[in-house]
Amino acid sequence: MGYEDTRFQQTLTDRTLKLRRNFLIVSCVGIIIAKTGLVPTEITALGLKFSEVNQQDFLWLVAGIIAYYLIAFYVHSICDFCSWLRSKTIDAKSNDIVRSKDTPAFGFSEGFFGFFYALRILFDNILPLPVGYYAFLSLSQAIYVLK
Repeated sequence: MGYEDTRFQQTLTDRTLKLRRNFLIVSCVGIIIAKTGLVPTEITALGLKFSEVNQQDFLWLVAGIIAYYLIAFYVHSICDFCSWLRSKTIDAKSNDIVRSKDTPAFGFSEGFFGFFYALRILFDNILPLPVGYYAFLSLSQAIYVLK
């Protein structure tokens, strides 16, 4: 069996990747609604008409969905990252530690490649969190502007 470098495997599972995608979509929609003021007054497909109070409730609903995805993505990404670290440092067959004391944590000693892999982890696991937080805060401010 050939050598497989676990450092360059995806740190997130398929479920967490889908969660991240949905989280970023909802966050972007929330930011667009908050920054442009495009709050729907009616949804004709469902036959719903929103008064000003209902528009605030709609924004709270979107903010709640963003908060749910923010927490869910945070929990799932931490679990996936810890699982990835465990698979990287412990041999699954013998439960022996693969990394020696001389090898730096996360295996980023390769210079150029290590830098870009650390950047990838930052982009995949950490960057969506401030985007969602910003979307939630923007919607919260937009709700108080409607009052």
